[in-house]
Amino acid sequence: MLTTLLRMLAGFEIPTEGSITIDGKDMEGVDPNRRPVNMVFQSYAVFPHMKVFDNVAYGLNVTGVAKDEISKRVEEVLGLVQLDGFGSRKPDQLSGGQRQRVAVMEAERSVRSRRRANCTNIPPAVSSRTSSAR
Repeated sequence: MLTTLLRMLAGFEIPTEGSITIDGKDMEGVDPNRRPVNMVFQSYAVFPHMKVFDNVAYGLNVTGVAKDEISKRVEEVLGLVQLDGFGSRKPDQLSGGQRQRVAVMEAERSVRSRRRANCTNIPPAVSSRTSSAR
């Protein structure tokens, strides 16, 4: 049931009753990529061909944030989850927990780039570990 709710908030499922409202705006008909919501899947969805830095920076690049600001934000969030110095690695060079933190930081980065909600479907221990690192 939680996964279904998260998918509805993110726009991947359509509610059969009621509506989804974020900041007073009805989300009916708003595509997932246009919603102020980011979703982190339990499968640690990261781009395998991109370095950790580029994975975390992806959304900022797409939205046109200045390169110097991107570097600042990415380095900041990597530090929050104790991945300083890991930016040049590819996801297959990380442990499962490190990959999971990269996926969570992709969402964190989106939240910092004006997203209103961060939906995660990951084990609570990982979520609390990344939250306590702030």
